[in-house]
Amino acid sequence: MTKRSGKKRKKKEEISDDTSDDINFLGSDSESAPEDVDKYKAFQIPDYVRFMRRIKGDDNTFTMQPTKTVSITFSCPVLPDTVDLNSWRFVVRPYIPPVKQCLKCLRNCSANINEAKCCHCNGNHIAISSQCPIKKKKIEENKNKVQSYADIVREKSFPQLGNGSKNESRTSFALYLPSIRTGHGTRIHKEFSIFSAESLAILNALCYIKDDRGNCKKWLIVTDSMSVLTALQSNKLHYKTNYIIDSIKQILYELSLECYDIILLWTPSHIGVFGNENADLLARTITNSDIGVVKDVAIPYSDILSIVYKSFRQKWIEQWQLSLKTKGNWFYSINKNIHSSPWFTKSRVYKNRKFYTLLIRLRFGHARFNSHLCRMKIIDSNACQECNNSSQTLNHIFFECSAYNIQRLVFIDNLLNIYKKPEKIPRDIQDMLTNFETYIPIYLYVTSISMKL
Repeated sequence: MTKRSGKKRKKKEEISDDTSDDINFLGSDSESAPEDVDKYKAFQIPDYVRFMRRIKGDDNTFTMQPTKTVSITFSCPVLPDTVDLNSWRFVVRPYIPPVKQCLKCLRNCSANINEAKCCHCNGNHIAISSQCPIKKKKIEENKNKVQSYADIVREKSFPQLGNGSKNESRTSFALYLPSIRTGHGTRIHKEFSIFSAESLAILNALCYIKDDRGNCKKWLIVTDSMSVLTALQSNKLHYKTNYIIDSIKQILYELSLECYDIILLWTPSHIGVFGNENADLLARTITNSDIGVVKDVAIPYSDILSIVYKSFRQKWIEQWQLSLKTKGNWFYSINKNIHSSPWFTKSRVYKNRKFYTLLIRLRFGHARFNSHLCRMKIIDSNACQECNNSSQTLNHIFFECSAYNIQRLVFIDNLLNIYKKPEKIPRDIQDMLTNFETYIPIYLYVTSISMKL
């Protein structure tokens, strides 16, 4: 919400902190009703920035100059008509974002305006012309998006604000009704996810509306959980769907049959939105308190699955740590943590079986080189058959064997593209395998020496 001056290509710069205490904002009837001033002064201005304009100088250098346009974010549910700053009064208007345009597209336009061809609609005008129908459509779309929280509140009644809170050992959710300044919170089992807690907040708000015996048929539910609203928009039926989402849809359908008009509105969190901070504070207070846990609320399937996954993962890590006393030290030096997904899911270049087979063998240290085969008693000697003067280990193959000096030059050159400096290149194959970016050079090197590891 801002006072606009219509300037293009603006950039933002923060206003000096010295003026923050001098900003006041008044309602439409503030001059005739001074008591309304206290109502507006109770709210704060969480953010305000000044638009900047880039000016090209005579020496072809650009400087940023401040404009007269200031963007102010209000935490109150009612948009003020004016703002007082340093004894000056300014009119407040909603800020409509400008239409974004690609600079590369603008370069396709003809230098002669009369012969210009719009790259958007192929009309006889330049791409930045206000007569372009596509640009007009985009401007109207931006205007339609500017529907403030205050505009909806004026039409709806009793806005509900829900929020969830979770820490390492506790979970809770809370509701807040700004119209009657009343809140309600519940502590639930710690295994509930924050998504389920936010969903329960909306579900309890709908139950409150359903049980309300008043004549109000218009309600507004405000939440800062975009993931919950996205899940409510989905029409897919799946066994993994959170049952709380299905319950919300069921109650919304029942209320619609009774001619209820309910809007679910998303708001950013922690920006001073009226009522949302109260709901968040209430949820966090209940989370940190000693209030008893409500045990008659079933934990969703998705949250139970997460519990089982964490439990198996923890047991896997414990078992792995015990096995390191007798085996697995080679792989542990390369992969010290158990990741949620395999390493090869990060590879986007090679998709053939030979590439994955080679790297998996190298990571486990079980490949077809003489030192390992001799240790497994498959062959009698661990000597390198190419140079006959050393044990054929992986480090010998990659860094020492004289038979592969030419191929090694290409290998080191590929590694320099990754590490940039020669002193940073690892001198041990185990250290090199910890970096996923080296897998392609390693594969190319093994392929070039025609060795079947």
